[in-house]
Order: sequence, then C-alpha cells, then structure tokens
Amino acid sequence: MSELRDKIDESMTEKEFNQQVIELARLCGWLVYHTWTSIHSANGFPDLCLVKKLFSGDIIALVVEEKSEKGKISTFQIEWLELLGGVNGIFAFIWIPSQFDEIVKVLQARGIPDVIKVWKKHVLFAKSRFGLNLAIQTKWR
Repeated sequence: MSELRDKIDESMTEKEFNQQVIELARLCGWLVYHTWTSIHSANGFPDLCLVKKLFSGDIIALVVEEKSEKGKISTFQIEWLELLGGVNGIFAFIWIPSQFDEIVKVLQARGIPDVIKVWKKHVLFAKSRFGLNLAIQTKWR
C-alpha cells in the first residue's frame, strides 16, 4: 500500500487518480466495475461500482465518484449518489486524492463497522464540500 500512497499526488488528474483507486481496490479483493467510455452510460452515473464480501460475511457495495482536488460535481452526479447511497448495503462516496488514507481504510475494511466509521466522516465532508445529502445507512446504524 505504501507504493500506491507514494504515487498519490494532490495535483493528479481524475483519470490518474481513478487508475490508482482501481489498482488499490483490486489489491484489497474488491470486484471493480468502471465504465471506460461514458458515451452510452446514464448521465452522472458514478465512476466506480465496487462489491465485496467482507471478513464479517457482510456483502456491501460502494458507488464512487472520483474528482481531482478542484473537481466539481454535477447535478446528475448528485442525484445518482444520493439515491444509490440511500439503498441499504450501498455506500456512496466522492473521493479526492487527499483522502487516500480514508480510502485505504474503507477498501481494507473487515466488517461494516469499519466502513461506517469512515462513512460518518465522509457524509459531513460530502455535504460541506459538494452539497451532497447522503442518506445514513439504516441497516447498520
């Protein structure tokens, strides 16, 4: 993981950041879906869908919108993330390079409590930085 951490630079493009997150997710055992070209995708659909059965036995999904440090989020992206984030078992995130340590914690999570610990901080970050109103996961509160 330290090799990946060394590659993370807050001046990275979204594409460079995306490649690093995908590599990290796969190293941590996540199934990764990324639409390489969004020509036929729904407008605003998140960059990544990640699914994993955790050591606890819980199966969770993450939907992730990746942005550069100065990236902006569209109305369509907000709509997708807020709705998907309201589904039990799905956690919606907007990740930027400076959050690398939190990203590692989520991707290395052994159980839902590990994800929720980071998630609660992320809800506040997403609201203050991007105006995103993410739903609190009711199944695992």
